[in-house]
Amino acid sequence: MDNNKAIMWLRQALLKKINVSELQADSCKLISINLFTESGAYVSISTLRRVFGAGAGQPVLSVPPAIFDILSRYAGFESWAALRALAAEDSGTALSAQDLAYPL
Repeated sequence: MDNNKAIMWLRQALLKKINVSELQADSCKLISINLFTESGAYVSISTLRRVFGAGAGQPVLSVPPAIFDILSRYAGFESWAALRALAAEDSGTALSAQDLAYPL
């Protein structure tokens, strides 16, 4: 299964969670702090940058599935698997590689 749409949805949900519409310099830090405060789970800023496609040298695919599960739950989904299933069911147009990249 192609995870691109699910990753895009996750990115959008995480940004919405911190009340911003696009990635800003401090977005990953805010998500990391808020996630820890709300759930006690810690995801590093560098890992979040990889999720947003802004990590230096390591692609989003290097992020462990457990991290996607933590982030999905924080963003309001039941799990990473549930988010992927919802994205797979969506009949919207496919996302391009450009849609998945966020400048930092």
